[in-house]
Amino acid sequence: LAALPPEPVSVQSNTSSIHQQTADCADGPPSSLGPDGQSDQLQPQASGLRPQIGSSQTNPAAHEGRSVATKAYVEASVGYAITQQAVAYAAVLGIDVFIERNSQVAPDIKIVGLGIIGTVAAVYLLNSGDESQADAAMIVGLVTTLVMTGYHAKRTVDANDEQVDWPGPKILPGTIAVISFFALNAFIQGIKAEI
Repeated sequence: LAALPPEPVSVQSNTSSIHQQTADCADGPPSSLGPDGQSDQLQPQASGLRPQIGSSQTNPAAHEGRSVATKAYVEASVGYAITQQAVAYAAVLGIDVFIERNSQVAPDIKIVGLGIIGTVAAVYLLNSGDESQADAAMIVGLVTTLVMTGYHAKRTVDANDEQVDWPGPKILPGTIAVISFFALNAFIQGIKAEI
């Protein structure tokens, strides 16, 4: 038998449907564009982004509030640290007077007493609750610890330990001089924090 020729495939219906879909996409819905030439579907999204631009990230008041709170926290922590060290320092001065009362270079009770009074006065002014007294507290503490550092350093130099084995009579006044220097440094750091 002779082979039958293939029947022609009709593509007219498929071609017409493709053309119709292309025309619909090109025309678009009448309401897709707004009066300003922009798509109505994009306008809600753009308007939704506008409130985020004016959020707290660009709000100076929010940053100012956070910075003020942080500064207040740092000042309180510095004052608390200085109070602890100053109280401990005053106690050390009093104990040293009792321990070294019979030593070769016994501390002068009057001078050390003024050092204790000055340190306690600085602590009182610092914790009085009046911010204007903070500078006065730092100055009083700075002067007091500076005088005590020099006084105990002089006692260390004046102690004669040539015929005495280590540690000798220099160890106690030298230790108090070092502790006085640390207390002095604490008040210096407090002044730097106030600037």
